[in-house]
Amino acid sequence: MRQFMRMLAIVAMMYIMAMFVGCARSFEQKILKIPLSQAGFVPTCSDQAEGTLRTFEAHVGRTLGITVTYDLADGSHAGGYSPSLRRIQVATKLDAMGRLEVIAHEAAHAIQPPGLSRSEADVWADTVAMKVCKRFGIDIEPQTSRYLAGQKQALHILHDYQAEIEWAVVVLTGVR
Repeated sequence: MRQFMRMLAIVAMMYIMAMFVGCARSFEQKILKIPLSQAGFVPTCSDQAEGTLRTFEAHVGRTLGITVTYDLADGSHAGGYSPSLRRIQVATKLDAMGRLEVIAHEAAHAIQPPGLSRSEADVWADTVAMKVCKRFGIDIEPQTSRYLAGQKQALHILHDYQAEIEWAVVVLTGVR
């Protein structure tokens, strides 16, 4: 009986892992179908995002000790993270939804695994940001897929760091 229960537990774990890997692979397949000519960042918009943005910004500040500033006006970047200053800079031109996406992306960089290449770090941060936004009821998967289409060589991050991505989402949202 004990051996049967242990075997049942193993099968259940394998099933759960297969579901997670299947989800990551499904998302990866969507990205791989997007031609490189259509790749790029496309900010979204939503009225519900303003309140969510303020709550999220405060949570990131409390949890990670990071300051968010809205002073990036050069137009070349949507945002940036400075580890030495513990500061996220966000472009002034973005609406609330765009700012939420950027803060989630840059905060993900703050807690990303060490040793990732630039492309791997962007896949990590974009995937975490997409999942953070989804927790807030905002679907940015189409935009994320388009952006990640330009990072196809680093898509292995989706399954290699699946548990870490989920951990990051919990840290950044405070929701399990």
